[in-house]
Amino acid sequence: ILPKPRRVTGRPQVVVSASFNRHLREMQRAVEEFFDVGASVLSPISPTAYREVDGFLLLDGDRPYTNLSVRSVQGRHLRCIGDADFLWVVCPDGYVGNSVAMEVGAAVASGVPIYAQHAPRPLMIAAYVTVVPSVTMAVLNHTTQEIF
Repeated sequence: ILPKPRRVTGRPQVVVSASFNRHLREMQRAVEEFFDVGASVLSPISPTAYREVDGFLLLDGDRPYTNLSVRSVQGRHLRCIGDADFLWVVCPDGYVGNSVAMEVGAAVASGVPIYAQHAPRPLMIAAYVTVVPSVTMAVLNHTTQEIF
């Protein structure tokens, strides 16, 4: 059973969460798929690795900001989750790190539905995630369809 959307639009807004150090390519593919099926990705913008700060991977979309601390970058991502129609978690091997766990918690606290193609570990995180076969299914659950 798919979660009930908070709102239904012609172009759903999504945030993609992943362990960038571990699943960067898979996250990049997910972002591309969302664009291909008509969703708007609020974060990450331009998901190409830029540099690392204390083990935290910064992306090209972070370059325009003057404050590139872990807190400021993560804070922008968390604010985007609050504005999103849903959160997509990339975890092909089930792994979610601390950042993804915090992002799932932010989505839960904000009432933002959470989807993934693979079940995350641990069970505490998986309990809040709806596993679907593709990004398309998540997008369709949040898209208005006009019949001509």
